Amino acid sequence: MEFIVFGREKPQECHERKEMRITLAWWLIVGEIFGVAAGATVLVTTYETASAATVSAQEISAMLADAKQQASEGKFSEALAQYETILNAVRLARNRRIEADVMSEIAVIYRKLDKDAASLAMQKAAAAIYADLGDVPNQAKALRRIGVFYRYQGQLLNAIAAQEEALKLSEQTSDTEGMAQTLTNLGIVYGELGRLEEANAQFQRALEIYRKSGNQEGESYTLADLGQLFLFLGDSQQALNYLQASLAIKSTLSDERRTANTLLNIGTAHKNLGNFQEAFTLYYQALDAYKKASDQQGISIASGNIGSLYEEIGENERAQQYQLESLDARRKGGTPTQIAVALTNLASLAIKRADFVQADAYLQEALTVASTQDMVLAQAHVRETIGVLHLEQAQYAQAAQSLTAARQLYREIGSKKGELDTLHRLGEMAFRQSSYHEALALNAEALRIAQDLHDLSVLWSIQHDLGKIHLELSQKDEALTYFHASILTLEQMRGYLQVSELRQLFMQENMNPYLEMVRLLLERHQDVDALWYLERLKARTFLELAANAASQQHQTDPAQIREAQQLEAKIRLLNSRLSSAVDNVSAQNQDIEQELEQAKAHYENLLLQIKFTFPEYYRLKIVDAEEIRMLMKQAVALLEPDVAILEYFLDDDRLYIWVLTATSTKTVSVPISAKTLTAAVLRFRRELRDYHSLKVAEPLHDLYSWLIEPVDAELSGKTTVGIVPFRILHFVPFSTLVESDNQAGTPSFLIQKYALFSLPSLSLLPVVRDRAERQARHFPQNALGFADSATNLPGAARELQALDDAFPESVEYRGAEATKERLFEEAPRYDILHLATHGIFDKHHPMFSYLELASAPLYAKDVFGMSLNADLVTLSGCETFLPQQADAGDMGELVSGDELVGFIRAFIYAGTPTVLASLWRVNDTATQTLMSAFYQQLPTLGKARALQQASLTVMRSTMQIGRRRPRQISLSHPLFWAPFVMIGDWK
Repeated sequence: MEFIVFGREKPQECHERKEMRITLAWWLIVGEIFGVAAGATVLVTTYETASAATVSAQEISAMLADAKQQASEGKFSEALAQYETILNAVRLARNRRIEADVMSEIAVIYRKLDKDAASLAMQKAAAAIYADLGDVPNQAKALRRIGVFYRYQGQLLNAIAAQEEALKLSEQTSDTEGMAQTLTNLGIVYGELGRLEEANAQFQRALEIYRKSGNQEGESYTLADLGQLFLFLGDSQQALNYLQASLAIKSTLSDERRTANTLLNIGTAHKNLGNFQEAFTLYYQALDAYKKASDQQGISIASGNIGSLYEEIGENERAQQYQLESLDARRKGGTPTQIAVALTNLASLAIKRADFVQADAYLQEALTVASTQDMVLAQAHVRETIGVLHLEQAQYAQAAQSLTAARQLYREIGSKKGELDTLHRLGEMAFRQSSYHEALALNAEALRIAQDLHDLSVLWSIQHDLGKIHLELSQKDEALTYFHASILTLEQMRGYLQVSELRQLFMQENMNPYLEMVRLLLERHQDVDALWYLERLKARTFLELAANAASQQHQTDPAQIREAQQLEAKIRLLNSRLSSAVDNVSAQNQDIEQELEQAKAHYENLLLQIKFTFPEYYRLKIVDAEEIRMLMKQAVALLEPDVAILEYFLDDDRLYIWVLTATSTKTVSVPISAKTLTAAVLRFRRELRDYHSLKVAEPLHDLYSWLIEPVDAELSGKTTVGIVPFRILHFVPFSTLVESDNQAGTPSFLIQKYALFSLPSLSLLPVVRDRAERQARHFPQNALGFADSATNLPGAARELQALDDAFPESVEYRGAEATKERLFEEAPRYDILHLATHGIFDKHHPMFSYLELASAPLYAKDVFGMSLNADLVTLSGCETFLPQQADAGDMGELVSGDELVGFIRAFIYAGTPTVLASLWRVNDTATQTLMSAFYQQLPTLGKARALQQASLTVMRSTMQIGRRRPRQISLSHPLFWAPFVMIGDWK
């Protein structure tokens, strides 16, 4: 749940700007106050020095203006000192009217400084003086401020009583401005109590007064309050109408802080309507404005909203960071409502990571706060989340009780959004208990509300749940309809997203409707349509990046540039310290690693903030569903008679394989579970480390029997096979799959039968082929090689020599000459780019995977800034595709939704159609042999067949090891010849 910014329209009290102007007006005629001519002096004894000093009326006016400015900037202690000096002067002059004015301002400062008792006493004393003087308008002002005090204390009924008393006084004197301000304050309190219709009535009355009086400032604030109210009610479109009308007026007032409040709430409206990109952009704009205004409470509210949105797209780690920051600031100065919301948001994240004890602790504290203060809306939200907590623990009776109570509270206060969410949860609970007809009725009701509210953020999930229910009821046509509707809703939301990171996260979090659709279509033997939906899911952001031109240059905030440069320098320094460390497990190095992780996370957050701040420069091409269908057809048309492509889909208990050739498409189903297949992949990667053992052949033979043998007949007559993997299969080098053992007891590998290449998605093939045909005009003429220093990779220099032998026009740089700057300058002029450098794959922050160069590391994120014309990029270092040390969890995270990250994505984005990269740490001698054979045969055989022949060359080779007792060992083990995978165009 986002913080909805109620009551932040004014620095001290809602709608008191007129009264501040009245106070200043009094000081402009300060000569009358003291009974002397303007510019004369008076004797003042200050609280600080108790000494005599002369202070002119003009100086007092300046002090008052200064105090007001300091208060608006959050310098409350300085402002208080000024006000106390002024108060002493006023008391000496025996002018009780102005004494009350200053006391009222001091009371507000006391509240800001958490001097609650002093604040209330001072404001009441000011109100009493106004009453004695018969100054009804200012007495009403003091009562309004007392009401605001009670609101921040959570004493909402006392706040209403004070505001209603103020309203009566304003009505007695026909003070329409005071009436409007008080009505607005009442609306805010009613909103926090959940009495939303009463809040609406108060705001509408205030709006009418402001419009009649022509007070645009007051009108803009009240329009914003109405927008906030309709967010509570769940009518985001109406909220957006009010908020945009408010913003149109505020934009002429040059008040960044108050504009930020409205931006924040407009962002929430867009979030509910499914436009997460716009919500992020507005949230970050508001956060930036709050930071410029040094508004800590505004910063905390914006942080909470950003955290909630990250939770929506499944980025829970970032969400946790923002929510913790928000709660910390809320505890220091927020209202009880805001504290309760922050606690509930953190509880939601704890539930997602199955930390139920922590979630319960947050919720009990939130419920205590909300119940003590009688905040119905907050209570409803807390009880809803308590219901979710019970639901996730399969405590269905308790879940039903909490969710039903929350639903009733939402209905009482008229919150359609709240009712929608609880209905959806109740439907989910009924489904889990196999009460399908009850689940159907609950979700059908929720569907109507979501459609009425245009709430896409919930609508897609309800549609998906309805599809699952109909599937359980064996109503497969209805299930297909709802799964399709859910996908359309998701793709509408995805279309709003302009930043690649958001698209990838969004699809990773919300892929289930696609998987359900693929399963059902396969069951109904609609194989081509099933493949189409799979392609709509797989590597779609990758495809859009490849189809995009490089990002435009733009003027980023200089402060952000400096921060990014400082973080990059810090990351380089920490990496250097780690790489030079002798003891990698020392406590000191663990501290460095932790600091490095934090710096990378901070940098990634900064990069996202920059992209959200300047979305127009990062707008991606949208590849829609019909375009994907067209690309699939084009891909099949590109297949030659001896080429086939295998595309995989791994379900929980079954593997599906599409075999695509120039003349046919066939689908095969294999009864193997994802768990069993994953275990074989992990076993292969463990056995791979021991090149003395052939135990690696056992899991490779199992994998062959599942992945290749079922389609062996369809591959008859083929010489080249493309692989489109799914999830865990990205970690399988298909070249190593073992068909059988011959009579000599040696395994027969797939590479001995087929030249192989890989694609993130079938739809990518036409994109990279078009690029290859444009770039390899006279394939290839020249090559550019970079080699690490001889001490790190002794064979790197020999690789560059092999490059030079194959392509006499090539240029090579070694050691100190192989700089990052030179790479960026010269790479665009070459057909082949070969980087024989040490590589590190960062599985937690893939964009910080790097290749070592002489001047600085080449991070994957840097490659996005390159502009390449190369037909081939070869990364001959270690683990340049995926990391060697990876467990099942890492594998799922790195390729979830088949959106590959790291160097592959970066180089294809930069312009190359094909990348040759490694799956594990390579052997230096074997790599040099492979690369030499590969480049010698590349001009005549093409990429995939040249890699096949180079692999066979290594397989038949030996190398010498040992110094004292040198001996030859065979390189026939896959560890030596199979680390490299070709991704992209195979020709």
